[in-house]
Amino acid sequence: MTTRADLRPTEKQNIINIIEELGIPEGASIYDWCFGKAEGPNVMLQWFNDLIEEDGKIFFVEGSRDWADKNSGRAETSQIHRAYAVHNLVNTAYMRKLPIHVAVVDGRISKNKNQKERDHADKRVLDHELWWPHHIDPDTGNIVVIRSVPQPEDFDPQAEYKESLQAKNPTEAKPHPPQSDADEVTSPSPEEPPPSNSTKPGDEKPDTQTTLTTTYTRDPEVARQAKKRAADGRCELCGELGFETAQGGYYLEAHHVIPRNCRGPDEIWNVAAICSNDHKRAHFAKDRREVRDQLIQMLAGQYEDTRIQLLELAAKMDASESTEKDLEDDTQTD
Repeated sequence: MTTRADLRPTEKQNIINIIEELGIPEGASIYDWCFGKAEGPNVMLQWFNDLIEEDGKIFFVEGSRDWADKNSGRAETSQIHRAYAVHNLVNTAYMRKLPIHVAVVDGRISKNKNQKERDHADKRVLDHELWWPHHIDPDTGNIVVIRSVPQPEDFDPQAEYKESLQAKNPTEAKPHPPQSDADEVTSPSPEEPPPSNSTKPGDEKPDTQTTLTTTYTRDPEVARQAKKRAADGRCELCGELGFETAQGGYYLEAHHVIPRNCRGPDEIWNVAAICSNDHKRAHFAKDRREVRDQLIQMLAGQYEDTRIQLLELAAKMDASESTEKDLEDDTQTD
């Protein structure tokens, strides 16, 4: 039987070799802390010192979000993004009852004069057993990831999460009241002008059709806040820099993760700053549901008290027959 001591790495396996072995597509930075997607293939890096062995099980409590919150303002922005990427990967796998690969890292962590942490990975080895985001630790609210032990078939992650949040703060766990219809603006149908019988050659007007449309208000300040959150100019989905603008910044677009025409609120906790390519992907791609779920995990990691409402709105989207059309209709860019 494998023990914790058996998992201490004795060599330094190259990140590129690990990614290639697992078949993870190229494109990620070798300095990231996780690679791939929750549906696989994927891998995350985990410090050996944080592994725990109890009752014949080896596990760790995933705490990258806590680390990011604790080191906000001290750590490099790229490190904060990497920490949230790990948190999002584990949370998404937990919600979908999927396993992840783990590469165990051994070494040391130092701090410079500004108290910024720097890790020194002396050893790194991929563990070929699967690890499962298993359940929520009642003490920390973080997810316990166990080696070789999947969640039970009848386990409901969303129900457990909701109970955990209610136990932590009952008032925050209540969903926000549904939006009123006050922000829906219906444009009146203009009167059609009478037809003209004196049209001259070259003056013909193209055929037109009068339609009734519904628009949804969007607060530009919410879009600005979302882009400010992505202050380093990196897309909050893929992590790539937006293209450089004439003003010297980086171009990102504000995307309502739960679209406005699907009852999505115009609030900072429902808006992601993403690149234009991912914005199109979120509305038109075959995997747009997976894109939405990944963005929900990212936002819920930063606005914890809204996770349940986002999940409930997502469930309503999935149950609606008009969602696909609504997604393709709601493509306004902020």
